[in-house]
Amino acid sequence: MSEALAERQDETVREEISQLLAERRAIGAEERDIPLGWWYHAKKKFPLFPGLTRATGSAFLNEHYRHIEESQGPLRKLVNILTFSGFHAWLGLRTKQVAKRYKMPDGWATQAKAIARKRFVDPNDLALFRIEKPEEMDLFLRRFEHSDLNRRFNPANWTRDCLLANKIDFYLFCLDRGLSTPMLHGYFSDGRATPVSLPDADGVIVKPNDGEGGDGVELAEVPQEARGDLEVFARWIEQHCEGRKGEWIVQERLIASPELDGLALSALPTMRVTTMLNEHGKPEIVTSVLRFPSDPDTRVDNIKSGGLMAPIDPQTGVLGRGCRGRGVGEFDKHPVTDAQITGRSLESWDMTRELVLSAHDKHFRQYALVGWDIAPTTKGPMIVEGNGKPCMIVAQRANGKGLGETRYGELIAWHLAERRAGRDPLAVAAN
Repeated sequence: MSEALAERQDETVREEISQLLAERRAIGAEERDIPLGWWYHAKKKFPLFPGLTRATGSAFLNEHYRHIEESQGPLRKLVNILTFSGFHAWLGLRTKQVAKRYKMPDGWATQAKAIARKRFVDPNDLALFRIEKPEEMDLFLRRFEHSDLNRRFNPANWTRDCLLANKIDFYLFCLDRGLSTPMLHGYFSDGRATPVSLPDADGVIVKPNDGEGGDGVELAEVPQEARGDLEVFARWIEQHCEGRKGEWIVQERLIASPELDGLALSALPTMRVTTMLNEHGKPEIVTSVLRFPSDPDTRVDNIKSGGLMAPIDPQTGVLGRGCRGRGVGEFDKHPVTDAQITGRSLESWDMTRELVLSAHDKHFRQYALVGWDIAPTTKGPMIVEGNGKPCMIVAQRANGKGLGETRYGELIAWHLAERRAGRDPLAVAAN
């Protein structure tokens, strides 16, 4: 293919992407097929409160919870009593399950149950974060807390037209803005395929538009005849996705960068880099973690599949000690390949840092917080996803620190304080 022809095809794809993005974003918010459901609204209306009448939450959130306590009415207090009672009834079984899962020593369950009762915390978090004293929870954020906090300081993330909640729209937006992201070849919805671009390799990634944690992700092989004609490719998408519910994405398959040799195995490792708007309205990296597989047979790197993670020094790109996302075990070298983890330098880190800070600053300023999944690939760092509610386990487990002793926690507290004072901290970013 001549360079001129390739350029004309690229221009056609760019125009198609812009048109599809405009059409999808023009759909009214109420018409969007985003399955929020009753549980979403229940969590939004009645978020868990970490205590009965007084909060036992993280110390860096004391002012926030003091404000919540003062505003609670009789119905909210009744919900607290019911929740607290159910939590205490559940603790005994839960503590035994966690002790068995992580092979904790004798006596751990009794100690953990006492801490959990006092600080309203899941025993699983006590095991993961190695909490041995109640006061150590002053620094850690519980998983259930983040949802309500995020709703308060990151409201754009809780709207039906949130870009971060719809992968197809997110990819179209990134491609339209020229951001480094996997090429979107097409998508499937209501039995119909919408082709966008032809794949230049036989392997593509197929995944659900509303999937989480690697669920439903598959590597599919596209026959040669479907790689040269959009109509044939559209028929292949429809045949491959026949009978599936919801929307499905067909996307470029990425190849891991050689800098991850010995860590990638059969999956594509990703960096979870979280950026947050600071007091001056500028994005700042508040956590950075590399996630990679422990099982050679898995094709995803997430912690639900037994994945490992290691903190990334945000200034140097050097990895710290690896650990399991769920379960015990810390590693200086990969448990399967013996490849070095601790002290390993990521060559693509400087480009990654520039990519996420620029993307947040120029294109996602309506969000106070974005958790970026960045893949180091043979084409350079690529934005795989953007998350509005990034997992708290990753941030605290990998670094061995609670958010309360990091810049992350400091900025959460600042955003909440600004909101309580009636000021919009995102207005600083807009000016």
